[in-house]
Amino acid sequence: MNKRILLICSSGGHMVQLKRLLPATADKGSLYLAAVGAHNLGAEAQFEGIFDIPDFNRQSVFRAFRGSFAVTRAVMKVRPTHVISTGAAPGIIGIAVARLMGARTLWVDSIANTRRLSMSGRFALLFSTHVFTQWPDLAAADGRPSYKGRLI
Repeated sequence: MNKRILLICSSGGHMVQLKRLLPATADKGSLYLAAVGAHNLGAEAQFEGIFDIPDFNRQSVFRAFRGSFAVTRAVMKVRPTHVISTGAAPGIIGIAVARLMGARTLWVDSIANTRRLSMSGRFALLFSTHVFTQWPDLAAADGRPSYKGRLI
């Protein structure tokens, strides 16, 4: 079975961290990207499809609804076997939808969260197959989240 890997993230630091994961996805399957400012990544050639999604967070209900719809549409179109996200709101929506469709998912919480997992990271503990923190002090004994190193 051909793997369809969907990468999902917000802009800024989330995109920087996702770029650091790209080499690990090389030759693993068909790559797709759903991100805020997706066409600004500078690596378009390696993706089978790119979905530019609107920026959103929990502060604006309208934007969150619109953004959630865009992420859900991307997930439904790709029908990924695997989803990887570095956050934030677009990533957790994508992971939740993909899990409902049977995909395996991986959440990498932002390096900015030094004292506890982000709110999206805490939701990822409920939905995601694997959850990683970039701080050893935040790793749990049961491995959720687990620490394997830092992206930055």
